[in-house]
Amino acid sequence: MFNLLLTSTLLFYIFLSSNMGSVDALHLPRPPIPRDVYNGLSKRDVYNPRITNPATDTAWAPGSKVTVTWDLHDMPEKISQEKSKVILGWIEPGSMNEHLDLEHPLAEGFSIRQGHASFIVPKVPPRNNYIVVVFGDSGNRSPTFRIGV
Repeated sequence: MFNLLLTSTLLFYIFLSSNMGSVDALHLPRPPIPRDVYNGLSKRDVYNPRITNPATDTAWAPGSKVTVTWDLHDMPEKISQEKSKVILGWIEPGSMNEHLDLEHPLAEGFSIRQGHASFIVPKVPPRNNYIVVVFGDSGNRSPTFRIGV
């Protein structure tokens, strides 16, 4: 009797665990989402401007004042996040990792609508594969460029 009860319990547990992966597996009805919930949400406009400076032939010296610029010609009227920041990173050949220094933004708190941000270049190891990323409601990256003497 105990073996039959144990076997039944195990089979029931296996059945439940194999079918509990989703609510649909239990065939429970889903309540419809009221139409006014969708109507109350505003459409998000994501803006991802093309960085125009630095360019591939750009070289920055640590300690110098520089300006990152981006193209504003296709900016929508409404942007989800106007406050922006510029982040420094670098790319290894053959890698997708941008090595972004999120802890130390180069510039932050400015409006992405101004099209530029100026800052002092930090003291970093010389490289030919640095990038900057302008973050607002989306991120983009510059071409690789040089920092160093």
